[in-house]
Amino acid sequence: MMVITCIRTTQVTRLACGGFVFGMHICHCMADGSGIVQFLTALTEFARGVHGAPTVRPVWEREVLTARWPPTVTRDHVEYTPLPNPGKDVLSPTDAYAHHVFFFGASEIAALRSQAPPDLRAVSSRFDLVGAFMWRCRTAALRYDPGDVVRLHMFVNARVRNRSKRPVPRGYYGNAIVFAAASVPAGELWRRPFGYALRLLMQAKARASEEGYVQSVANFNAAHRRPPFPKARTYLISDMTQAGLMAIDFGWGKPVYGGPATTMLATFHLEGRNEVGEAGVIVPIRLPNPVIERLIQEVNKGLTAGAVADAKANVVPDDCVLAKL
Repeated sequence: MMVITCIRTTQVTRLACGGFVFGMHICHCMADGSGIVQFLTALTEFARGVHGAPTVRPVWEREVLTARWPPTVTRDHVEYTPLPNPGKDVLSPTDAYAHHVFFFGASEIAALRSQAPPDLRAVSSRFDLVGAFMWRCRTAALRYDPGDVVRLHMFVNARVRNRSKRPVPRGYYGNAIVFAAASVPAGELWRRPFGYALRLLMQAKARASEEGYVQSVANFNAAHRRPPFPKARTYLISDMTQAGLMAIDFGWGKPVYGGPATTMLATFHLEGRNEVGEAGVIVPIRLPNPVIERLIQEVNKGLTAGAVADAKANVVPDDCVLAKL
């Protein structure tokens, strides 16, 4: 058994059961999640006795994402715009927090997809569906005032979604992550159907995938000396299901968990299995105790409504049955 986590220093812990915990700290000034997975994969190849260069050779080429001088910002980067009344938040570091892991397998994804608008049903990914759903449920569980603007931040990997004349080369291990953002009053988010949240998320992703967006982010950060992004009433999500963490093998076997040691500012969508071994997406989340309880109720309520809708969509009307007979 092996568990891969991210902690403040590189550390390997051997467990009494014979398993290992391999933990390391990610410095985003040097690399992002994909870059760290590339580094770990090379490390495991050497650990298993592979000779010569790693399968994927590291590439520097930082100039691909270098800002111009003077900086030229071509997009409106709302992801860095402070929300109104930033001091007004319902979360505090002094709260007693609890962890919970939500699982989304085939039936849960089908329940969410059945609630999507017809034009988005076939084009929305698992990440889109789960991210929009959890944003809506989390907002309701936190009980923000209806007029409080809440924001969704998504980590968008420029390796995959960078529509540029100079794509990020294979083997680049630096930070190639930008934010996509959507903002809306809390009351509007949880009062309107799930499809509304899904559309906001997908529109934000589309804007961050436009040609020149990544370069504009680099120029914005250069012009504003890399400003911090707002954290009040902001929910961050990241898709790590395709990162390759669960394929890392030092020779001890494949991991049983690959992801962050704890969830603080962001919620990561990870590969995982439920108690009966079904593969799916796991979403670990950390919130104050009473909020977690309300969130569990919101998630169950939303999935139940989706399951009913999905079942109705698959029912063959009586007249169709008679016609077949």
